[in-house]
Amino acid sequence: MYSVNYTTPLTGYFGEYPTSGEIEITNLENSDDGLSIEAAPLGSSKHFHLIDATQQSIGLSAADWNGRATYRLSKINSMVVKTHQENEIRLLGAIATKADFENTDSFSFILTRPITTSNGDVNFYQNTPFGHRTTGTLEIVGTTVIVTPNEPLQAGATYDINLPTVTSQTGISASDLSFTVQISDSIVPVITASQGYFTRLSLPTLSAAKSQLNDGREFQYSWQVAGGLNVIFEHATQVETVVDISPDVRQNVEVKLTMTNELGHRAVAEKTLRYLDINAPYMLIVGTSESYIAQGETWPLNDKDGEFSLSTQAYYTVEKPRSFVSVAYQGANSWDLTISAPKGEILAVGKYQGATRYPFQEDDVAGLDFGGQDRRCNSSISDFEIYEITFDTDNKLTTLAMDFDLACEQATRERLKGVVRINTDYPFSVK
Repeated sequence: MYSVNYTTPLTGYFGEYPTSGEIEITNLENSDDGLSIEAAPLGSSKHFHLIDATQQSIGLSAADWNGRATYRLSKINSMVVKTHQENEIRLLGAIATKADFENTDSFSFILTRPITTSNGDVNFYQNTPFGHRTTGTLEIVGTTVIVTPNEPLQAGATYDINLPTVTSQTGISASDLSFTVQISDSIVPVITASQGYFTRLSLPTLSAAKSQLNDGREFQYSWQVAGGLNVIFEHATQVETVVDISPDVRQNVEVKLTMTNELGHRAVAEKTLRYLDINAPYMLIVGTSESYIAQGETWPLNDKDGEFSLSTQAYYTVEKPRSFVSVAYQGANSWDLTISAPKGEILAVGKYQGATRYPFQEDDVAGLDFGGQDRRCNSSISDFEIYEITFDTDNKLTTLAMDFDLACEQATRERLKGVVRINTDYPFSVK
């Protein structure tokens, strides 16, 4: 039988091998039979020294075990322990308080030094092309930093979480610290809407029917809206609901869906219903899953949030009065639409079918070019219809009412749709 005695405590930074301390192990039946284990001094390539009764020192390395036995009581699932590095801050891992991370969870990360300040944003990046990205908040508690996403993450997805630059109590700074997490796919909430916008005359219906339910049999739904707005869900606890938005609500509405099951799993989805003021100049873009430019989103654009710029001066040719119109929008996002009549014609009320990308169209067809969010087509096919168009005596555009569609690269793709109403009372519609 043996006894173990800490002659001096083993001390060092968490995630690093001890830099001081000594343990004695003694045979209770033979006191001369014992070992002394000392932490290796700074700069040593070994982690510990074993000293036997003859006072001979034997180097001992625990690298093969990554120090996991030392930190078995930690809630960190996996940690690589290293020798002491005086000017290094490392991210050791995430504290795992449950088997799966839900999509609104906070994440607690353990660093090798107590942290005092941070500089910059927490960023969440989904590991797929054009994947979801969001920022987050950070709270510092000693060696622990707690990060919380500013919006729900995508259930079932993998994210890289990049921490901002952090500085320790001793003035050491570290950047580019990151960790990869997997979000649970027990419930994958999906909100679909009959339309992604609303007007005083047109309200959407919301549904969670396309959600993926992988665990559990009994699901509960809770529809909510942020900001205390005058919004009512006709069926706030059902899979589908009509949204009743008061006419006095003239701003975007943030809808939140919370789904739970009898196993205690929970997932949250959010969707923005964008407000379109049809009593002012506007452009409405309705994207589809196959429309590269809008990428399935709906974009109502009003002059209260940005500025429309109108032009009748062609970009690539000499002036051609009334044959060319450009409508550009600059706000939080930028969009621009260009239409051109076939060669030798002026733009007038009527349908223009088979328009190709301006200014590369053939002489006998109309041209159309559309882009936004720094995205546009290499080639495109479009139809557009003008309901009202007028110019003043200087050939400047005064009114425009038109609808258009657009498919990038292939005519068979589902097309985004666009509505433009500038200084006109022509009725609103999305065909």
